[in-house]
Amino acid sequence: MDEYNSKQLYTWYMHKDTKEWHLFKTKIETRGSTGGIICKVEMDESVCSLMNYKKAIRVLKRKCVNEENARLQAANILKRDACGTCVSTLYGSI
Repeated sequence: MDEYNSKQLYTWYMHKDTKEWHLFKTKIETRGSTGGIICKVEMDESVCSLMNYKKAIRVLKRKCVNEENARLQAANILKRDACGTCVSTLYGSI
């Protein structure tokens, strides 16, 4: 959670059945009395609409990243395991 000032933040989650990684829009929130910071999913569906958050079994360790870092994660970490439709949404604004 290192990209606090970005317009939109993202986090990659793995689908429990297909093992494919999908991209979710996320946001930073603070926890009530503890004041801790958490990364929370904005919507139940991935950006490609092919995965529901309830089907997630794993998350990349580095969460709530900006668009550029989400692209780097897809290219350097996830590679072919990343959903192509999700990846393409990250390049739509370049």
